[in-house]
Amino acid sequence: MSRVKIDTQHILKAIKVIENINFEYLALRNGIKPTQRSIIDHGQFKGIKKIYEKNGIYITHSDYKIKRTKKMLRAAPLHSHGGQIIFYASKLPKLAKALKEQEDKRIKGIYSSGRKFFSMVDETIGHLLGYPQCCINFFKQNTNSPSIKLISSAFENTKGTPSFYLNNLHAFPGSRFGALISHFPCSYTCNESKKYAQKVLNSICVSETEIREYIEFFLKLPVLVLNNGKTFFFNSVDMSAGSARYNFIYKSINQNHGFEKDRNYLCAYNRLENGNNIILGKKTISVFLNDKEVGKIKNEKPLLFTFK
Repeated sequence: MSRVKIDTQHILKAIKVIENINFEYLALRNGIKPTQRSIIDHGQFKGIKKIYEKNGIYITHSDYKIKRTKKMLRAAPLHSHGGQIIFYASKLPKLAKALKEQEDKRIKGIYSSGRKFFSMVDETIGHLLGYPQCCINFFKQNTNSPSIKLISSAFENTKGTPSFYLNNLHAFPGSRFGALISHFPCSYTCNESKKYAQKVLNSICVSETEIREYIEFFLKLPVLVLNNGKTFFFNSVDMSAGSARYNFIYKSINQNHGFEKDRNYLCAYNRLENGNNIILGKKTISVFLNDKEVGKIKNEKPLLFTFK
């Protein structure tokens, strides 16, 4: 069992630091990543385009909006209400255009094409985005799987303690946080992914030792992952397999992106906040205040991550 004591104010400072860093943009600008693909609100594009072009980066966006259904994304006209656009960027315009072309094939063929089609397109997209081959293969094996399936599969593939460099558990739609990597790793100890993440962290923190320390500190915090892929992070006083004692719990999801509407997430957060100890079961998370049980969260196969 590990024993760590963490100052709550230090966590809050780390949150403020990491909220203001776009890791993927910095990786692209610093030549570590060949292209970038991101989903944004249509109204944000003009401001982002100005910043990117000022830094010598070509940027374009999809000719349609995407809207989320329970199982997949679907294309909708740009003038339609709601939805978001996908932008593609690179210092080499031909790469951004090629990425857009491949993404168009994937989105527009999502209903009519089979696994072989997706496998070929995912391979090409993965190479254009600079992902490790092992992680491209992993993603192809899990084509069209929900994020939680990719996370749990990578967790199962992990030998030893997950690396904080690969902590992408906060980087989902609606989150206020990013990650050093922009792909799903084949495991949370993937060497090729770690090499990439180390380059990103080193490049943005050459003269910013304090910022680097806050980023590392934040990414090393334990994370509880629910079976819908949403997360909580906390400072752990005691950790052991399947349980954690804590005195600070924090939500990853951004309140401006649907937090108020997600009652299950809010309910889980309130129960966790009322306790200081959790024990994970196969179908529930039991919450305790000291030794007294104060609630249960129904959740099948939750995951508890610790990082080093």
